[in-house]
Amino acid sequence: MAREDDERILFKRIKLVAAGLRRIKISLKAVLTLQILIGTLASGQSYDDFRSGAAAVSFAIENGGKSLSREQQDNFLIYSIFMRGFLFGVRNSSLILKSPESEKMLVPDEWMYNPGKSAPSFLAFAAKHQPEGFDSSKIDTEGLTLILVAWYLDAHSKTEDPLGASPEELTRLKQLNSTDKVTSLSDVDLRKLIVGRWTTGRHDYEYLADGTWRMLPADKDTIKGNWRIENHKLIEDTEVRTIIECNHNIIVMKAEDGGYPYRYVRIEDDPR
Repeated sequence: MAREDDERILFKRIKLVAAGLRRIKISLKAVLTLQILIGTLASGQSYDDFRSGAAAVSFAIENGGKSLSREQQDNFLIYSIFMRGFLFGVRNSSLILKSPESEKMLVPDEWMYNPGKSAPSFLAFAAKHQPEGFDSSKIDTEGLTLILVAWYLDAHSKTEDPLGASPEELTRLKQLNSTDKVTSLSDVDLRKLIVGRWTTGRHDYEYLADGTWRMLPADKDTIKGNWRIENHKLIEDTEVRTIIECNHNIIVMKAEDGGYPYRYVRIEDDPR
């Protein structure tokens, strides 16, 4: 009975969340159909385990991956696999949900594939919408998927840009990302320009002239790596991004799997 009560609370919560999303006009029936498909694609996972994985991701961002215990590392991996399975289910739900509304909704935002961005977003959503008296220990994979559907609807509907771009500018950037444009600056100029401190709107980074980068604030456990620029591409260890626009204040890089390009905005108090 307790599990049924918890699921009833979840269904009620999802109805309230979905009803409040004015920009996405999709019926509850479609949401539940989406939930059923996603549930068949995701492996067994409880809500508490998934939330522990999200917390491990956030801990790694704040303290560095080397600070994770073996259990946290396992939780991190489980979270990442399950979230990618969920997003795969969302994208492929277009096979059964055919409408103009669902076509727009069922393309996950690029940032959702990054555990460092999706985990804090999920944790904040869960804390905000968790009903009073909610017993998370009784929520299994099906219940977790319902919560993720509600999180996805809410997160996908966000129109406010963390870097302050206007809707018109976001439209331009999305169109730009679909082109093959490359910045006119030379590799030499790009190597000089990238040195400094930058923000994505969610995290801050520093690129040093010695070819290394690090997440800010910097300490002995901070996330770090190496960078170089070749043929107008920023290469960070195994990640390669084409620079399509660049000036002293902003770097725009093509996102191969997303609708919007990656952007770095120079931190204003950077003296460079």
